[in-house]
Amino acid sequence: VPLQAGDRLVFKTHKNELLEIKKFIGVTFDTEENNLSAAITTRETRIAEGMIGPTSYFIGKKPSELRIRRRYGCYIIAIHRDKQNITKNFD
Repeated sequence: VPLQAGDRLVFKTHKNELLEIKKFIGVTFDTEENNLSAAITTRETRIAEGMIGPTSYFIGKKPSELRIRRRYGCYIIAIHRDKQNITKNFD
């Protein structure tokens, strides 16, 4: 399933990896309104939902092509698009 702008991804990862994804990949997180750095204050594993922005590197790529687990220690555990969950094996 190639990703599209506006897809909502649910990640399982650590704070630092979320900050890297936000900075370099073009994914925004719901907690940004409340400052992502302050909202996630520990190194514990977190679940966070992010949206793929219109200029994101993720657009058109399959999750398995992104190697985010290797690069960021991060797992995509769900994808939501157009009011529906994508349930195919997307990893």
